[in-house]
Amino acid sequence: MVTNIQKIVNYIAISSPIILSFIIIIISFYLKNKSLLLFIALIILSGLINRLLKEVTKCIYAEYDEKGKITSPVWGIRPDPCGKIEDECLGCGVGIEALYDNDGFRKKIKEKLEKNEWGFPSGHAQFAFMCAVFWTNYLIHKDKTISKKTYYFIVLIWLSTILICYQRYHSKCHNPTQLVAGSFVGILLGYTFYRLYKRYI
Repeated sequence: MVTNIQKIVNYIAISSPIILSFIIIIISFYLKNKSLLLFIALIILSGLINRLLKEVTKCIYAEYDEKGKITSPVWGIRPDPCGKIEDECLGCGVGIEALYDNDGFRKKIKEKLEKNEWGFPSGHAQFAFMCAVFWTNYLIHKDKTISKKTYYFIVLIWLSTILICYQRYHSKCHNPTQLVAGSFVGILLGYTFYRLYKRYI
C-alpha cells in the first residue's frame, strides 16, 4: 500500500510545474525587473513546442490496432496512462479539473486506458529543465558575484527539477526514454532562450 508520505510527495510532484512557476515568480519579484513577463512567455512557448513534438513524433512513429489504440513503439507510449503507484491511481495527465470531479476523473482515465497515451517527449521534464537551465544562467550572469540568496534559488530550482522527473518515472507516467528526450529538449530550449534574451533584451 502507498503511505501518506508517498501520496503527499507524489501529489506535490504532480503539481510541481505550478510550484516551480511559483518559485520563479518569487525570484522575479526579488529581482525587481521584467523577468516575470519573460517567464510567462517561456511557459507558453515550451507548452506549444512540447505539444508540437508529441504530435509530430506520434504521426511519424505511432502504430495503431483496429480499435485505434496505439500499440507501438514502446518508447513512445506512456507506461501507465493512469499513473499508478501500486494500487493507487494518480491520474497522470488527466487535467487538474479532474482532481475535483470524480466522474470526470474516471471518464478521462477510462479514455486513456482504452486508447493508450503518447508521452514522447515528457512535457514536465522539458518544462523543468528549460526553467532550470535558463534561470541558472540568468542568475549566475546577472551579477559578478553570486549571493547566498541567488545560490539558494538555484539549488531550489534544480531540486524541483529532479523531483519532477522522479515523480514522472516513479508514478509510471513516463518511461526513461521520454524523460531523457524531454530533458534534452528542455536544456536546448533553456540555453537557446537565454542566448536570445542576452542578445535582444
